[in-house]
Amino acid sequence: MTKANEKTIVQELYKTKRNINKEYKRGHIIKSALIGIILGDASMTQPNMLYIRHGARQLDYVNEKVDFLKDYMEPVSLRSSIDKKGYKYRYAYYRNRKLSYFYKIIYKNKRKTITPELLNHFDKISLAFLYMDDGSLSLRKYKDKNGNWTGSYKSREIYLCTHSFSLNEVKMFIKMLKDKFGLRFRMTLDKGRPRIWCNTKNTKKIIEIVRPFISKFKTMSYKLDLKY
Repeated sequence: MTKANEKTIVQELYKTKRNINKEYKRGHIIKSALIGIILGDASMTQPNMLYIRHGARQLDYVNEKVDFLKDYMEPVSLRSSIDKKGYKYRYAYYRNRKLSYFYKIIYKNKRKTITPELLNHFDKISLAFLYMDDGSLSLRKYKDKNGNWTGSYKSREIYLCTHSFSLNEVKMFIKMLKDKFGLRFRMTLDKGRPRIWCNTKNTKKIIEIVRPFISKFKTMSYKLDLKY
């Protein structure tokens, strides 16, 4: 074998390794994203079925999700509809054996459940997608001496809807956010169900954590705008 042939083989091996690493990284990103998506607005009625639905203000967000997931799986159905009250919806329906992995770690007795096993897989990407799905950014303004709202903001808070989980599950989730990301969330009860929120200091932290991922979704850019 000539030196030229050896060089070519080595180059091909490095190229193959780079491609494998790239595919592995892409696969990891998708899996982390799906954890956040399923914990958020998506639902699974069976291990191999995923159902994504958003309302009128987020129709294009469904399209962005479908585009993001296309290298991993394609929807068997993608459509829009209007209900009897005239409210618009956009649906993406998936049927794929790959989904059984997520059903196993997220669903217990047919219910979304926060467990230590699930939290071991929860990362910055999962947090970004959960925030896009089930998070809200609250900007509170100052009032002047006459009680009128001013143009200045006194606080910026993020809320995550965790209503479907038990108190113990939410406490476990709050601890994980602190341990993994240094984020301090507090829990309140909304109609008897737990919801968590963080103050301005922690809102700034979480935005910096999720910005690299959310910035790729144009429809969600408003959730990054702290009005500074």
